[in-house]
Amino acid sequence: MMLTILGTFYLAMVAAGYLIELIFAQPISFPTSATPRHGSADLLELHHVLNIVFLVMAALLVARFITSGGMPMVRMMVVSADPGRDQHHH
Repeated sequence: MMLTILGTFYLAMVAAGYLIELIFAQPISFPTSATPRHGSADLLELHHVLNIVFLVMAALLVARFITSGGMPMVRMMVVSADPGRDQHHH
């Protein structure tokens, strides 16, 4: 089972790496001076769009976690991880 999980994770990482390489295959030139040039405005706009996309994705994942009972599960794990809590002293 461990090798299956290892292989699955490895293949997922390789696929993600190739996907990122294909998405960002276009060479990006960064400005060398403090004054922005024509190409750098596009780069900054892409940067902001990606930030917004990933922020929305993170918000959706947090909302899914909360609405699917994630908080009670975390509370249960914290209580069961506390070894002194279940011991009774007589």
